[in-house]
Amino acid sequence: MISRADTEVQELEVRDSGVDWVLAQPVHLTDDESDDMPFASAEGQVREWKISRKGVGRFLALATQVPEYVGQSVALSGSGVAAA
Repeated sequence: MISRADTEVQELEVRDSGVDWVLAQPVHLTDDESDDMPFASAEGQVREWKISRKGVGRFLALATQVPEYVGQSVALSGSGVAAA
């Protein structure tokens, strides 16, 4: 198990790396089949307290394509919006 101190050291390494980065911090991960785009908040806001691994993957794919999350630590949670 990774300790909180280890996580903080890793985060500092990322922040000081000199490269573009995004830290994704998902709430409780599930194996649900849903790949809905999660609610993403650089302010640490959360809507639903679970998120699928597929949803996290979808966010990570998006984060490589748009500049708005670069240099941000982003809380990821369920969108709280029913799929259409």
